[in-house]
Amino acid sequence: MVDVSQLALLILPITLLMLGGAFLQVWFGQNGRHSALWYSASFLAVGVGFILIVTMPNVIEAGHGLYIWLPALFGLTTALIGLSITQTGKPANGFLFAAVLAVITISTYTALGMTVSAFIVTGEVSCLIFYALGIYLCRVGPGRTSDKYLFAVMIAGAAVFLVRIALFLEGFQREISVQTLLESNYLVTLQFFSSLIIIGGGLSMLAGEMESRFASQRRDDLTDPLSGLLTRRGFYSVMPAMIERARSEGLPLSLILLDIDHFKDVNDNHGHTAGDRVICAFGGLISEASRGSDLAGRMGGEEFALLLVGADEEVTRRVAERMRRGFMALQMPETQYDTHTTSLGLVNIPPNCSFEEAYKRADDALYLAKRSGRNRYVEWSGDMREEVEHSVPEGAVFA
Repeated sequence: MVDVSQLALLILPITLLMLGGAFLQVWFGQNGRHSALWYSASFLAVGVGFILIVTMPNVIEAGHGLYIWLPALFGLTTALIGLSITQTGKPANGFLFAAVLAVITISTYTALGMTVSAFIVTGEVSCLIFYALGIYLCRVGPGRTSDKYLFAVMIAGAAVFLVRIALFLEGFQREISVQTLLESNYLVTLQFFSSLIIIGGGLSMLAGEMESRFASQRRDDLTDPLSGLLTRRGFYSVMPAMIERARSEGLPLSLILLDIDHFKDVNDNHGHTAGDRVICAFGGLISEASRGSDLAGRMGGEEFALLLVGADEEVTRRVAERMRRGFMALQMPETQYDTHTTSLGLVNIPPNCSFEEAYKRADDALYLAKRSGRNRYVEWSGDMREEVEHSVPEGAVFA
């Protein structure tokens, strides 16, 4: 007859192995999502560890339980590394926490005398520390919905293992055999609740991986592959919130439209590969000129936009001139031109002006810069009756 208690003990390792396989599939599908690989290694290792505990009780009773626990310990440490990558983007904290967990685990087992009870208490303590460190990592994460669920699971897991330690110390006052423990209602019951916690944590981690994947795909969809800047769609998806936040904080706003001069000639005379190199270089130049609070995008073809937050008219002029001079200084031998130039249209955005109106004003100023000879910036003023054309003399110094 099949032993129901033994079957119940297999719930946890089977669940772990299934989650490990799921994360491995995610890793294959995401092409380099390292946290998914760490999670996969974690669940697979812990699953193997629990199978060894159930199938090799004699090794534990002989005082060599640490060897049986090593796969599970490896799984807990790799989970911390994967969690650190997911929450902070860096594995450093994960490696540090993994080392702390390993040292505490080995020290606890050795200090308690390497008995069966020592093995059990060491495992419970290791899991408790794992959940405590997991709570910290979830707190410093990006705060996504999946992170909040995982945070709740980590708290529940810590609580469960606190109860497990207390119940074990209360229920087993003397040294016991592994077989007695495996047949006890204590282990079967708590194994069931631990399975629920692990399933919840695994699903939350899996949801976090998928959420990160979708976010990465969305960034790729909204990013121009040549310039590295936002596409027009990406620019307009971010712009409203930036303007609303800037106006609520009373910060000035300015818009610069940029257009590469004679770009059609580059494509016609030197091919689209050369044109792509120019777009790439120009995008890098704009990216370097923009600050963390600004928004830059390629609006189509050779036209670009830079929304400056917290920049008054003087700062906007300086940024525009720095980009104009920087583009002239770029060396691109493949186009066989000594210099490349750009024309720019500038506009300060008043509080009562819509972005669409500001964009039209900047576009009118850009048109005037083109019509006036290119390689200059023009600042929109009034109703275009008082356009101010700036052709900065050589030797002028800008920050």
